Amino acid sequence: MAGERGASGHAVRPLLVSASGLDLKVELVNDVPSRVGRVSVHPVLGRLDTAENILANKLTALRDRQEPKDLADVWAFCTRMGLSLAQVLEGAHGKAAGLFPVDLARSLLSATGSDWQLVRWIEAPPVDQFLGDLRRLGEELLLLRS
Repeated sequence: MAGERGASGHAVRPLLVSASGLDLKVELVNDVPSRVGRVSVHPVLGRLDTAENILANKLTALRDRQEPKDLADVWAFCTRMGLSLAQVLEGAHGKAAGLFPVDLARSLLSATGSDWQLVRWIEAPPVDQFLGDLRRLGEELLLLRS
């Protein structure tokens, strides 16, 4: 399998897993040594990344790609898992140069119903809830409150 470079310059290895007529695209990323949180070791799965580190990578992807799926990922990590953007950003400074709260806030605040429609949801939240939550997250970044 040939490697690619993601928008952040990290080596990316895409993997497609298919079962019961469903496809799942998994991207294996050769991340930078700096990380948010500590890797855990699962007895079956091996090394597992932290949700905070994955969110830090998603924030970099949102900045670089500006794709609706990245908005959905950030939304889910923050609203469904209760992660704090401010805390993750604080820990992510060693990972991603140029990851500024105001730029991320701009991306979150500019989300539209069209972005929501382009996401391939498993269980879609109501569009008003999705956009309202992204607005709240963006405003929190601008005001630097969590």
